[in-house]
Amino acid sequence: METMENMLFEAAAEGNVNSLKKLLQEDPIILDRVIVNSYSDTPLHVAAILGHIDFVVKVLLPADPLMCLARDRNGLTPLHLAAIKGWIETVKQLVQANRDAAQVIVGQGQTILHLCVKYYQIEALKHLVNTIRDQDFTNCKDSDGNTILHLTIAVNKLRENLESKTKEKL
Repeated sequence: METMENMLFEAAAEGNVNSLKKLLQEDPIILDRVIVNSYSDTPLHVAAILGHIDFVVKVLLPADPLMCLARDRNGLTPLHLAAIKGWIETVKQLVQANRDAAQVIVGQGQTILHLCVKYYQIEALKHLVNTIRDQDFTNCKDSDGNTILHLTIAVNKLRENLESKTKEKL
């Protein structure tokens, strides 16, 4: 027999809002229990990385806005995952639900802005910079002393080197 927690994660993976609502009716504290017992992804992580905006916004966030701050086994929040994948509408809704989620620092002192640059998610980067509007946040350095500008230059040099080597092989 499938546990309610498993059904919750399946609903998140499918983006099935009706299943989530049914589970919340049957067990109103299921989200709290999953967060407390989870050592990795929450249903919000799963829905965010897959871009299930209706699932994220219509049910999960109103049920528990603090879920935006939950970290997965890699220390990433649902907002980090949505930004990395380029799910702009999900990014917008998560920031609107809890702006503090954008301030969470991950491995090597990276901000969500560093991750946007690293994963080439320029639209997410633009939205976050324009929404947060905090110069200290925008100019934050990672543990290597790199701002997002430093990282952008490094990423572009790496891309140029790869393109050059690819052309040489052809």
